[in-house]
Amino acid sequence: MTCDSNVHNRMHTRFCPDCGDRIASETVRISTIRQLRETAQKLGVRSDWYEPDEQEVTATVEGWIFNNAGFWPNANCSENMIEGEASELCVKLHRSGQTVAVINLATLFAMACRSDRD
Repeated sequence: MTCDSNVHNRMHTRFCPDCGDRIASETVRISTIRQLRETAQKLGVRSDWYEPDEQEVTATVEGWIFNNAGFWPNANCSENMIEGEASELCVKLHRSGQTVAVINLATLFAMACRSDRD
């Protein structure tokens, strides 16, 4: 059985429970400062994220609700809606055109405010 790719875009599991197809890529969904630091190391950027473009790292911001209390998707930020819930703003990190990580924008702001305590 093969599902419609639009259905897969709304799922947050690694494999589709209906058809078994792999859904999630190797994209990291960052939700902790530790994961952000690990992503920086994986990408080869400095811990202060100075000039990430020198490591061919780019970013895009997608979504339309500045909130981190509810739904935010994985690698398909702006494309996902679940039962009418709109996508929260998130930052997608890319290397050489491939999405490697995604983080909720409001969560990123929260991490920045508490980073001096970590």
